[in-house]
Amino acid sequence: MFRWSSCFVLLLLTFACATPPSPTRIESLQLAADRGDALAQLLLGNLYLTGDGVDRDEALAAKWIRQSAEQGRPDAQTLLAQLHHHGSGVPQDPEQALHWMMLAAEQGVPRAQYVVGSTLFNGMGVDEDKGEGIRWLRAAAEQGHAAAQLALGGVYKKGLGVRADPGEAAHWYAKAADAGSAEAQTGYAIMLEQGSGVEQDKPEAARLYRKAAEQGYGLAIGNLAKLLFRQGDEVGADYAAAVEWARKGAEAGDHGSKEALGIMYITGKGVDKDPVEAAFWMRQAAEQGLASAQMRLARMYLEGLGVEKSMAEHLKWLKRSAESGFVNAQLALGDSYMQGRGGKVNASKAYPWFRKAAEQGHPAAQTRVGKCYLVGRGVERDENEGERWLLASAKQGELEGQLNLSMLYCKQRRFDECSQWSRKAAEQGVAAAQRMLGTLYRTGQGVPTDLEKATMWTRRAAEQGDAMAQNNLGMALLTGEGAERDLAAAATWFERAAKQGQVNAQFSLAVVYLLGKGRERDLVRGYAWLNLCANQGLPKAVRARAEIDPKLTADQRAAADSLARKLVPAITR
Repeated sequence: MFRWSSCFVLLLLTFACATPPSPTRIESLQLAADRGDALAQLLLGNLYLTGDGVDRDEALAAKWIRQSAEQGRPDAQTLLAQLHHHGSGVPQDPEQALHWMMLAAEQGVPRAQYVVGSTLFNGMGVDEDKGEGIRWLRAAAEQGHAAAQLALGGVYKKGLGVRADPGEAAHWYAKAADAGSAEAQTGYAIMLEQGSGVEQDKPEAARLYRKAAEQGYGLAIGNLAKLLFRQGDEVGADYAAAVEWARKGAEAGDHGSKEALGIMYITGKGVDKDPVEAAFWMRQAAEQGLASAQMRLARMYLEGLGVEKSMAEHLKWLKRSAESGFVNAQLALGDSYMQGRGGKVNASKAYPWFRKAAEQGHPAAQTRVGKCYLVGRGVERDENEGERWLLASAKQGELEGQLNLSMLYCKQRRFDECSQWSRKAAEQGVAAAQRMLGTLYRTGQGVPTDLEKATMWTRRAAEQGDAMAQNNLGMALLTGEGAERDLAAAATWFERAAKQGQVNAQFSLAVVYLLGKGRERDLVRGYAWLNLCANQGLPKAVRARAEIDPKLTADQRAAADSLARKLVPAITR
């Protein structure tokens, strides 16, 4: 972070004499200054400012420094700007400070350009102007000023005053990192590790983390420990190295290192597994305000890992993490309320946390917000808002969002859009979307009728265990529509779906046994399956049972009832 005071100290050191000047030297400077020599005026002013060989006199210092600055010396202008900023020998005046620093900046002094850029960008004592601030920061950065390069990296990474640009951020972080800035080395390493704005290179990320860690930069120590722990083989290190760095960071008070050490004790990699020790380090990191550690600690209380299980503590730590803006915690807290952890299901508490995470762009949270609007859970029902949030999620590739959006469009009979989004999810392996796309091809809604494609997509869903798709595939094989007719295979798929509780498949399987099509005729087994789906209120099953019941003997009915009772526990819903 930029501070005027650090710049002031640097300027004083620049002009300070190694030894106090002699009276003769002071007299010579005085004579030259009186004659209008700008350098002598600056040096004499600095002597009065520091008290080297003369009585310290800030007002007299400011007089001589101003005279030098008025002659256009950029170093004097920079020093006079500092005097106005701090109120040393002159009235404190941020606008005058910026005026004199601007004059030096316009002469191409990188340090002055950096100060002007930072002042305008942050609005320090003057009106904020991010555009002008960035222009001056870039001018300094292009001259190799490391602090300006670091600042520009942060500006483009976070999108402050400009559109976020990971590539530009990585460029400036790399420049500042080459100059030795530990903060920049860490920032660039993060981008290398994530492959953000630059090609992913975890070994290089580890090298930069190490360089910054060796300078004692806490975030680098913690990140290095985590990287070595997660990607030890890839970055040419081992768990022992990860533990060593995590301990160094933890002992120095770095919360990221404490979290890393906690993770190591949870997993038992590099150390003996010890949930209690893990909870100790995770709590320390959490109490220092590290949001990710707070979320991990919340999970430990949920599972009773290293601590006594406590829903109250789980919600407390999860809420702290969420309140800090940690998007994953906001989503998890919403889920906890929606699942009734620590009490009853509370959609009105869940929805606001889903919304906070959704507004940060979290796709799964956007899906949850969309679903809340569609059914009116925790918020007034609004199908248009539901569609808006599901569309935002779907466009980010969130599979559940794509599936729910396609279901909404199908319900609204917007079949072109339904087929578009169901296909996207289906191609990524979502069984329900595959089944839906199969149905669209079978009915010719949103796509041309194509029974072979219908069967292909239905089969993909069925093979993943989707019960409705299994029943649909059974029907295709039974009728020979879009597939070669195969009664035995049809019966197999009906049975798979029936055992998952799919009531229409249970009826189809009953018919298979009652008629002996695809399986050996078995009235008892057929009646048992018929009973099961009739008892669930399936109208055609109720009618069929009424028709068949008189044709069975008492023994057959008793055997069927007995078999039905045995089938019930085997059915999974």
